[in-house]
Amino acid sequence: MTASDELKAKLQKEITEEEQSRLFPKLVSSIFQVAESGVDDPDLLEEMFLQLLDALLLQEDFAIINQIVLKLRAMEDRPGMGGIRRLKASFVEKMGEEQRLVRVADVLRTARPGVLADIGRYLASLQPSTQPILLDVLETLDAPEHRLVLCDVIAEFCRVNATDVIQRLSSERPMTVRDMVYVLERAQHPDRMQFFGRVLKHRNLAVRLDVMGTIARGRSTESRRLIAEALKDENAQVRVQAARLLPEYDREQAYLELNSVVRGKEFRRRSPEEQASFYTALGSTGLPAAISLLTQMLAEKAQLWNRARVLEDKLLAVHGLAGVQSIQSYKALQAVTEDRSQPSEVLVAARRALGETKRKLFGDAAPPETT
Repeated sequence: MTASDELKAKLQKEITEEEQSRLFPKLVSSIFQVAESGVDDPDLLEEMFLQLLDALLLQEDFAIINQIVLKLRAMEDRPGMGGIRRLKASFVEKMGEEQRLVRVADVLRTARPGVLADIGRYLASLQPSTQPILLDVLETLDAPEHRLVLCDVIAEFCRVNATDVIQRLSSERPMTVRDMVYVLERAQHPDRMQFFGRVLKHRNLAVRLDVMGTIARGRSTESRRLIAEALKDENAQVRVQAARLLPEYDREQAYLELNSVVRGKEFRRRSPEEQASFYTALGSTGLPAAISLLTQMLAEKAQLWNRARVLEDKLLAVHGLAGVQSIQSYKALQAVTEDRSQPSEVLVAARRALGETKRKLFGDAAPPETT
């Protein structure tokens, strides 16, 4: 009788499971028994391990490769195991050859989350001299979680030599520059802030904007200084990004700096979008002083000669309260929507901000009653 497709599939699955769960572990165990008993031809033993390495790479079984490395490390410290020491060095060197790392990258692109840790351990076993190849391989990856696996390994190697990483800070690819900034920060390179300052002057605006968030995640005094300096950048998008990031550091210091900017003589000449963004950032500090300032702006009475300016200030204050996203700001916005003395433009903006604040704070739940 001809086997059905279902039976063929079942048998194929059993063969694959047998190969992965039993055959390779037995093969590894047998080879180590040969290695421990001693062989007359060390080159032959190296060839056996090399063929095993390539077979495991084809099977995408990084867990067993990592076990081999750990076993070799444990054996090389025993007395009279000089041959094993050479074998381990040769095995790790072969693991880091370009064609094999290209294969690792191919697996990494489609790897399941559970395999990422095994691949990371594989790469961490390599020598720092493989860093240039890893950087080239990094350029072929797109998914952030896959790039992160390589970046964490490169960061460790960067502690030995950061030259290749620093050179790539001048890349035109925002993703590459962002990753190099991450690597230098994770490696705690002593001159990293100097390099980050150069990156913030990059001719590619997309690079500068993308990297600012990475720099801000450092939360250090030096990185905060760089972000604060960006408030004076010639590009409006950079200034807005800096304003958004500053409250994530010290809220009180951010309030003082942002308030100084919005009170400056030049601020009125900036675009309405930038002004609104700065007030939103000011409100996001959540400080009582910020909320008090914004409510005072909303309470100001317009006169015939300053009606346009007061209306602008009130709309900016609404943006500021929208940035607070607290119960207090919710109640303040609700009070504005119920104040019929406010201009229609302010009422419309306040309703929009109230709805957004409600969604952020309560979701589908009912907000608390105001008194």
